[in-house]
Amino acid sequence: MRAKRMSMAGYFAHEDPRTGKNPVWKVVKICVQAKRPWTKAPAAENLAQGIDTPENIHSALMESPSHRKNILDPRFNHVGVGCYGEICVELFGGY
Repeated sequence: MRAKRMSMAGYFAHEDPRTGKNPVWKVVKICVQAKRPWTKAPAAENLAQGIDTPENIHSALMESPSHRKNILDPRFNHVGVGCYGEICVELFGGY
């Protein structure tokens, strides 16, 4: 849904240009905190655009220090990956 929204709205950014907010943070945090409501849930997002295969997307994200940090962060034990058109999104949550 996140990749589709960006693609349909014609932007590629962590924040929606109309609201200045990332619409998925609240959902990710609610989902994770439902399992452990007493914790403050960490969350992160990686975005990729215009890369041709899942293998190349993963390689490109792993070559970027900030994206690699999210992928390898031991605090994250939940991940969601979705692509729409040329946009792919990785969402991370943990508790």
